[in-house]
Amino acid sequence: MIPPPSPETAAMDYVIGPLDVIAINVFNEPEVSSSGIPVDAVGNLALPLIGRIRASGLTATQLADTLRSGYGRYYVDPQVTVTVTSSVSQRVTVQGQVKKAGLYDVRGGTTLLDAIALAEGESEDAKLQEVLVIRTIDGQRSAAMFDLNRIRRGDDPDPAILGKDVIVVGHSNVKQAWHDTLRAAPLLNIFTAFR
Repeated sequence: MIPPPSPETAAMDYVIGPLDVIAINVFNEPEVSSSGIPVDAVGNLALPLIGRIRASGLTATQLADTLRSGYGRYYVDPQVTVTVTSSVSQRVTVQGQVKKAGLYDVRGGTTLLDAIALAEGESEDAKLQEVLVIRTIDGQRSAAMFDLNRIRRGDDPDPAILGKDVIVVGHSNVKQAWHDTLRAAPLLNIFTAFR
């Protein structure tokens, strides 16, 4: 079950990923403080004094703790803060019956309805009872099915969407047949003036 978003944990749970960009601030130590530091493609940072360290898979708080111990060899009780300034790893894929399928950046607290809105909403042929969210949990791909109508009415909670989720909006053959009929109707019922 994919839970609704929690404002308290949205920012805390953000996990740094490859190609994210971070800022590191070491209080009163401008020579080792820096912004615009890219996480490389394998998830590491290259930093002065410390060298290469693993950043991918850590939250900003966990990385700050790691840096605090690394800089602790050179400074007395360094106060380190880490901020993610650009997130490449926090993107979701929205596909299927939406107006603009694609890859979208998400921030903490993004919900399923938010992600559908990023894709400019569902198409007229969408089957709103069949919206699939695919997520990797503990190395296993898992999926959950949602009904957008029930979420919009407030019957079901709006589930939290995380980076790397894949959202697939189903296709309704019945709606397509109805829309095809409506499109063809003007051609089928043409009144022509006779002279």
